[in-house]
Amino acid sequence: MFIRENVCQLRLNLQHIPHNSGVYQWWFLEADAKRLLEPMQSTIDESKIKKESIHNQSYWLMYFGIANKSLNQRAKWHIYQHHSLSAVKSGYLSTLRATLSALLQKPQSQTEQEVNEILDRCYWEWQLDENPKKTEREALSQGYFPLNIQGNKELDQTILKELRKEYKK
Repeated sequence: MFIRENVCQLRLNLQHIPHNSGVYQWWFLEADAKRLLEPMQSTIDESKIKKESIHNQSYWLMYFGIANKSLNQRAKWHIYQHHSLSAVKSGYLSTLRATLSALLQKPQSQTEQEVNEILDRCYWEWQLDENPKKTEREALSQGYFPLNIQGNKELDQTILKELRKEYKK
């Protein structure tokens, strides 16, 4: 059973997120989702994206991830990470943050504030899982997650990969 939390609230306190393995998924506000997917619109089937009303606003489920060791550390990485030039060049920027920067069509080192604002409007769902890789394989084979690259056989991610390469600066 997933536990759903507002990212803006999580940013204030992550102490309750366990240091155990698990899986998580990101729900994006519909307006943000549409804006982000604009560069990939020729490859995206919006009808396949899971949508849900959360507090009377439409959200789209766009990303599925795993934490092999600690959900707490993974949440911190995605929520608090800085877009320093060294993090960008070394490839240390989280996959989600790198993807969002690319979809904004701006250099990763210049998008920290904008990415934070988008993430703060998201909901992050998590659950403990002793075998997160297996759960991820199942989720990616059954769901439609437009921001996932690795293991995502449902989508042609060529455009996204090219954008990520172009804006890795």
